[in-house]
Amino acid sequence: MTRARTSAQCNRVAHVHDRLLSDTGFDIEERMCLDIARLFFSTFAAPQSQNWMRAFEYAEHVFDHGVGPTMAPLILKVIQSIRTSRTSVFTFSNPDCSGCARILTEHERRLMTAITSARYGRTERAHIEMMMLCEGNDTTVVMEWLSQLADALPTPCAPLGSRSGTRV
Repeated sequence: MTRARTSAQCNRVAHVHDRLLSDTGFDIEERMCLDIARLFFSTFAAPQSQNWMRAFEYAEHVFDHGVGPTMAPLILKVIQSIRTSRTSVFTFSNPDCSGCARILTEHERRLMTAITSARYGRTERAHIEMMMLCEGNDTTVVMEWLSQLADALPTPCAPLGSRSGTRV
């Protein structure tokens, strides 16, 4: 994925609820989902960026031809249903800054934990994360889209508990 803008002087420091992406244990498919989600988030924050087009292009480039074209729309459906349910601002890291992109915000962490949990069949954990992310509001639609996203992702190689560094 080509980065449109980078910051060589980024001094961003992780907040108390943030994590370094390198400490998460997310596999390549999960990290690609995060990259796509961040492009959509940046589009909502700065519509003139047109990063939604990069999200679709990236998904088709990095995922298998059979699933690539469906990944960006599914991730967008999950994100949009979260946006509809929650009332507060969703914090995310800038996908165009390598310093920022290395940090997983609390909101991103909850989203990714939900995706990972749903992927491994731990729907109760995914639901808890989505309830927290949606601020206690209705998660019915979110969980439906999350389930479809988890089903579309390639089957994970290792059981969730055996993945080094996983904090889900």
